Parts: sequence; structure tokens; C-alpha cells
Amino acid sequence: MAASHLALIAGAGGVGRNVLKKLRAWDVSVRVMVRRDDDRAAQMRALGAEVVLGDLTRPETVAPALEGVRSMYFVMPVSPDHLLAATVEASVAREYGGLDSLVDMSQMTVSQMTATSTAESRQQRLHWLAEQVFNWSGLPVVHIRPTSFLDNPLYTVLPAQRIRQRGTIELPFGVGRTSPITVDDVARVVATVLRDPAPHVGHVYELTGPRTVDMTEMAEVFSRALGQQVSYADVPLEQWRKKVLSTIGLPSDIAAHRHHVPPASAKPLRPGFGRRRAPNRYPRPNDRGIRRGTQGLLPGLIWPRGLAARGATSIKRTGACPRSRVPTAPLHPLERSAAPRPPLRVPHYARDTDNESDQRK
Repeated sequence: MAASHLALIAGAGGVGRNVLKKLRAWDVSVRVMVRRDDDRAAQMRALGAEVVLGDLTRPETVAPALEGVRSMYFVMPVSPDHLLAATVEASVAREYGGLDSLVDMSQMTVSQMTATSTAESRQQRLHWLAEQVFNWSGLPVVHIRPTSFLDNPLYTVLPAQRIRQRGTIELPFGVGRTSPITVDDVARVVATVLRDPAPHVGHVYELTGPRTVDMTEMAEVFSRALGQQVSYADVPLEQWRKKVLSTIGLPSDIAAHRHHVPPASAKPLRPGFGRRRAPNRYPRPNDRGIRRGTQGLLPGLIWPRGLAARGATSIKRTGACPRSRVPTAPLHPLERSAAPRPPLRVPHYARDTDNESDQRK
């Protein structure tokens, strides 16, 4: 892709930083929008990005960030403003009319949700609604739905102390099985789509790790990596909340998402900790691998052969918004007139944003 292709990354979190590195390695020009000109912004500049200040919930800052941009990566931290940000982005991008792709970071739970499902957390519901907004906008959208991140503190920082003290991973996951994926693998998919979006517009990509494991199997992986015996110890959910989760200073929105327990009458999905104890959240008939690069997303990756109910390959491509009531035909970019575009007219208003988290995926 020529260096004249400009990609916008809305956030400087783990996935965003990795996407930036990969795009710059391919000589793709990158603009990163951050809310503060701090050390993380300096790191983005050092990696070769143009850095601009902006807030996804404020259209007057989104509009100038989009000028000259062909592809955009939309991502928000756990926030009550997720739907507002998606709506602002869709509105401004539609008026802008210059995007070849808008890559939306969603999550795997959305694949199991409907307009009336109730088992999900509020944050998961906001992801589902945001996908509807992007689909209705007519923008050239690609939805990325990863499962849980292997780099998540749940699998790294939080178990570390107990592993040192007792040689155990203590989590409230019971016999639940999952297939976590690394931040770097997700970033490779996002970067590939941003670099050459045409083959991917209108599709949903469900991303999982190479195989499904329970926590006992994950403990075995820890044992091999650390060269010591590590075992899994299941702990009651409430006990873990009080003794572990409540002590690490999570923001209230993230804590509410992590503490979510669906109502007893709800159909099981894949929400927060309340459902992680259920078995086979992402079952795989088998984990034999085959090399498959036809989709061009992760060339050379060893892909699992088996398919489960919703797809269990490392990357599964589905039609646009397969669980919604809107048509499943691929979405198309807005028709763009050859005439010069008038300048964007967006409202200007003051708003204090310093009280919101700037942690991006």
C-alpha cells in the first residue's frame, strides 16, 4: 500500500500500538488520535505516527482528525460513552465521505446476542448497539470480534503472586473453557484490514486463539513455561471479588462489567465472570491444525481445523451483522461525488473530559 494511504488509529492502547508498528513497517502513514499529549503520545510519535488531540465523543475534534484519512480503527475503553462515541464517529464519517474502511473493535459476545437478549453486561450491550449504528450508517465497516485477550491481567498479573507463593492459579472460572488470543494476533488482523480494506468491507471477523482450554490446561502451560509445577485452584466468585478484584482499583465502569452476573432466567452467553464457570464457551470438535492463508489476514498461521456452532477457527469471516435483523449482504461505501466536498459543519461546545479513562484497547 502506498505511503499516501493515511490510516487513523483512535487510541494508544495495546492493540493500537501494535497496529501502528505493523502499518509503519509497511510504510503506511498513520495518524493517532489521543486525548492527552502525554508520555504515550510521545511514544506514538517515536514510532512514526502523526499525533493529534481529540475525543471520540466530541465531533468537533473527530472531524479534523479524519481529514485526509482513508481507513480508521475505532476502539473505546470500557466506558458508558461507547455508544455515544460510535454514533459521533458514524455521523462525522458519513458526512466526511472519504473512508474506504472503518474497522470496529467489538467483542465475541456480540455474536451470541440479539435485540432482546438479557444475559450480557451493559458494556456488551453497548458493543452490540454500536455495531447496529455502524451497520445502519452505510459506512464501509469491518467488525472485529475477539475472544478474551491472553495478555489480560486475569491470565498474567493477577495470578502471579499466588503462583510465587503457592504454585497455584486461583480464579473463579470452574470448568469453563475458553480460547484466548494475544493482542499481537488481533493487531495483525486489524493492520491487514486497514492496509488493504477492499476484500474485507462488510464482514465480521471472529477471532480466537489456536485451541480451547480450561484453566487446568492453562496451568499446565504455565508449568512448562516456568519450569515449575503450577496447578489451578477454583475459588468461589464472591470470595474472589472481595479478596482480589476489589483490591486492584478498577474504575467503576470496568468493575461493573467484570462483576456482572446475568439473571437466572437469561439465556447463557459469554458475559463477565458470572458465566465463565460454564463449560465449553467456545467448544472445538478438534484442534488439529491446517495451514490456510486464503483470507490473507494471518499468513502462515496454523489454523485449527474444527468448526463449532459459531466457528472455531482462529479467524472466522461471516456476513455483515449476522445476528441482526438488517440484511446480511455486504455493506458498501457511500457513493462519493467527484465534486469538491464542502467543509464539515459540526457543533462546537465545551466539555470536561479529564474525568474519563483514556485506556484504549
